[in-house]
Amino acid sequence: MTVLSAEKATERVSIDTSYPTLRGPSGDKFQFSLDVRNDTGQDAVFNFRAMAPPGWETSFKPAYESKQIS
Repeated sequence: MTVLSAEKATERVSIDTSYPTLRGPSGDKFQFSLDVRNDTGQDAVFNFRAMAPPGWETSFKPAYESKQIS
């Protein structure tokens, strides 16, 4: 995972996950969560982008909701 920011305060934005590596059989569905913490003291907008191999489907959803984030 790469974090890019136009701000110089990137050391105060962190991303954590419980599962940094997931492995499993072909065809399985993988889900994991990301926790984004903004300690800059200012409101911020975060854009997520997934780059996956051809044929893979990726999406982002808020925790405990079925809506996808675009």
